[in-house]
Amino acid sequence: MPPRPGQSKALLDDLLAGHDPVAVEAAIARLAITGRPALRLVLQRLESADAPHLPRLLRVLERLADPTALPAVRPYLNHDTLDVAVAAVDAVGALLDARDSRVASAALDALTTTLLDRERGDAVRLRAWEAITSAAEPTAAYDADVLAPLRLQLRQDGSPALRAAVGDGRDDLPIIEEPSGDAQLEAAAGGALPPDPEHLRQLLGSHGADASLTALHRLIERVRTHEQTVGRERVEAWRVV
Repeated sequence: MPPRPGQSKALLDDLLAGHDPVAVEAAIARLAITGRPALRLVLQRLESADAPHLPRLLRVLERLADPTALPAVRPYLNHDTLDVAVAAVDAVGALLDARDSRVASAALDALTTTLLDRERGDAVRLRAWEAITSAAEPTAAYDADVLAPLRLQLRQDGSPALRAAVGDGRDDLPIIEEPSGDAQLEAAAGGALPPDPEHLRQLLGSHGADASLTALHRLIERVRTHEQTVGRERVEAWRVV
């Protein structure tokens, strides 16, 4: 159902005049449903609204996620009032998934600038990082081209909060799983003996019963050959395998 004439203005007046949090949330939701008529009015009010009203207007723009609002919202990323700047970050973050790649790229550039600005407070920068890392459909390319370089840079940042947010990089390392006992035993039979004979004894005790006679025969040959290459103090350790 299309909005009635004047409905958007009435909702906007309720939004700015309201003191009840529930009523404010309801007004934001209804304005977002109204769509383009609400967008025009919100953008007009944005230019003249005082700081206490700006976060509410920006939250409407966040819900609308209209690409045409980016130029109007972007300056508020630098607002001195924390609530305004945070609301602006959220509004710009909503455009990271815009269908128009140019809009999405401009939104990312704006948030990246805020994130890397060491003159900004931690709360705003952390909110920008949260927005950048919360793309609706993150891809391997996005992680490699956008997130990974930012993580590297932020690990050298002067803010402990930012460094903690990106982590120390250990989670970025690939997880290398240890080969199974059967695989290790097969590798030993092929000539890749473990450096510790006790480890080989444990492998034989836990997986030897399932190994083929051929593999066990080859393993014995490998061990006897290896005995000839180790020092005297190590020979006995290998013989008891």
